[in-house]
Amino acid sequence: MESIFSTENPPCEHIQYVGTTGTTRDCIDSVIRYLQCDDPIRKAKIITCGNHHCLILYAEVNPNETSNTIVVRAGFASGYGGEGPSGLAYALSLLEDFDVEIDEFEVGEKLFNRINQALLKRSDLEKLESLPPVRPTRYHDYTLVNRRTKQSESWKRFPLPVPFRIIDSRIQDLAIKFWQSPGDHILTGFRRFEDSVRQRCESDEHGAKLFSRAFRDKDSVLQWEGIPHSEQAVRANFIIESYSCFRNPRAHREKNSSPEDLLSVFLVLNHLFRFEREAMVRPLEQEEDSASTPQTNS
Repeated sequence: MESIFSTENPPCEHIQYVGTTGTTRDCIDSVIRYLQCDDPIRKAKIITCGNHHCLILYAEVNPNETSNTIVVRAGFASGYGGEGPSGLAYALSLLEDFDVEIDEFEVGEKLFNRINQALLKRSDLEKLESLPPVRPTRYHDYTLVNRRTKQSESWKRFPLPVPFRIIDSRIQDLAIKFWQSPGDHILTGFRRFEDSVRQRCESDEHGAKLFSRAFRDKDSVLQWEGIPHSEQAVRANFIIESYSCFRNPRAHREKNSSPEDLLSVFLVLNHLFRFEREAMVRPLEQEEDSASTPQTNS
């Protein structure tokens, strides 16, 4: 009997296996994570054995690059009502939303089990590549369960990660702990923004008056180099109105907001910091020499 760990045809080490066999929620979360956080998924194969299904996702078009191959184990099903079929419909609908090329292939039980046991060999990949796709195409039938769901509703299952890479260094600590107390961190961030502008302007003003002095007045302390005057005014108004719109209501009354709203406001705040960081102190105009001619003593 051939060992599954044969040195002549060992399991591929560079395939990523995710999800849990028989657990639909875990498999859906895996698909969502790769759609949101990793390299774009270009191609997906539905691997079918009876009424059970797993997915093979490819981050690149070339399926021979095993380092770009992600196997989502068989947490999906079809042919009856339940979580497995509805989960398959949802996962395929998401892949369609992202313009992923999808096709279906039927395999035997032994190969299907090796997929779920994370034991795919290169010969298995070659066999999968040589298989003809299921025709006529039937995977659209799997998505019928999900077609009545609006895209905005189906995307609510995506997590809300803070995009750390774009966060300004002055609020990185708030971003790291953001979900512990998002409302408090937003207010703290706006105070830091105001303090930063106040320090650069050497001013005791606050709120709209401070930001007008910093960005909007004709002789504003700060300006953006290489930006037309009209765009300077738009940026200045954006800063002033964003502060009034998102900071002031939270400072004066308790405000109940959804997680989506809270993260959106934090990202607006981050953009204010980015605008302020890009602004340069306006050069002082050279004063004309007004020194008077010394008077001669009589």
